[in-house]
Amino acid sequence: MQFQEYNDWPNYPTWSFAHTFEAHEDIYHTAAALAQEQDRGALRTYGTTMVHAWRNGSAHKYKDVATTFVRDALTHLVRSMNWASLHNALRDAPTKNWHPDELTSLAYAVLKEEDWLSIVAPATNLIDADTLLMDWLTEQCNVWVDASAVQRERLHIALFADKALTASLAAVQWEHVAAALRGE
Repeated sequence: MQFQEYNDWPNYPTWSFAHTFEAHEDIYHTAAALAQEQDRGALRTYGTTMVHAWRNGSAHKYKDVATTFVRDALTHLVRSMNWASLHNALRDAPTKNWHPDELTSLAYAVLKEEDWLSIVAPATNLIDADTLLMDWLTEQCNVWVDASAVQRERLHIALFADKALTASLAAVQWEHVAAALRGE
């Protein structure tokens, strides 16, 4: 999965983690202290541990911070997809030069299992239909984020959401997050 540059940051997940840390005063000081350390992996460990603890349903002091990052990352990924091509594929319409990445293929599989025609039924044009599909998948991701760890596994969106979360965490360029926390 390729992440594009975002607001002069290397990518959205990097921007999101830096801003999530900065927006929560209770973790900002710890994250900023870790960013000062020689061990550049300390900040990565802190951030990823937070998200993994959330994902596993462990009691975690900073659950809300992890939830914010996860929700933002999933929403961004869903909104970044090529919805016109995905909708064409669902309709079995020709789609030239469309080579979906793994997440888009998973989104297609999720939608194919649903009554996606009823999702797009209110649309008056193809752009509206694309937006309805995108909004539906975003809502399913939000349901997944809000569910308990046990419930998450039962949701049909689980594979998509897990892959999207894994891709987002892997894309974070922690050296940029650390530099921002150091005020550079």
